[in-house]
Amino acid sequence: MADSRFVMNLKGISTAFIPRIFFQRKLPNIFKEILRYKDEILEQICFRVNYYHQINQDFSEILLHSKDKEKLGQFPFKKTSKAFDAYKITKYFNDDFLIIKNYADISYKLNEPSICKDRLIGDENGIILKLDTHRHFIFLHDTQNFEDKKDLAVFRGASYQEHRKKFLQIYSGSKYCDFAHVMGNGGG
Repeated sequence: MADSRFVMNLKGISTAFIPRIFFQRKLPNIFKEILRYKDEILEQICFRVNYYHQINQDFSEILLHSKDKEKLGQFPFKKTSKAFDAYKITKYFNDDFLIIKNYADISYKLNEPSICKDRLIGDENGIILKLDTHRHFIFLHDTQNFEDKKDLAVFRGASYQEHRKKFLQIYSGSKYCDFAHVMGNGGG
């Protein structure tokens, strides 16, 4: 069961009070442990990292000159669920490392390499992190095999924002989608 927003914020804030140096000292041992994994596990890790981070060139100059850059050591108390999820990972790295964050729902091509929770297909500037986990990474026990399921995206929920309404209008007729806006009063 997902934590309530209050519990999530409490956990995130309490973690922020632990000095980052304690986590940063653990990083070399974490990497040493990873290197002990079996080859097939390491290949799976490499495959996933290459999927989430598709940039194959040095982009440090872009970071240095970006107006949107931040140091990892900054702990923002805005967009909290995404910030707390990012902090779970970034707390292990040097406080002076630079990042560009884009925590919005990405429906456009990014101009700079940015940490985000999603990206357009083919947009290598979107570096995906597991963000907003209290909403998006809740897994139910499912007894049906994946191979036996329909090749179909299903959505039932409220959609009041214009870009979401437009998305539903565009894709609701697709043979791969079963979408419906459900109003807050239980109507459809």
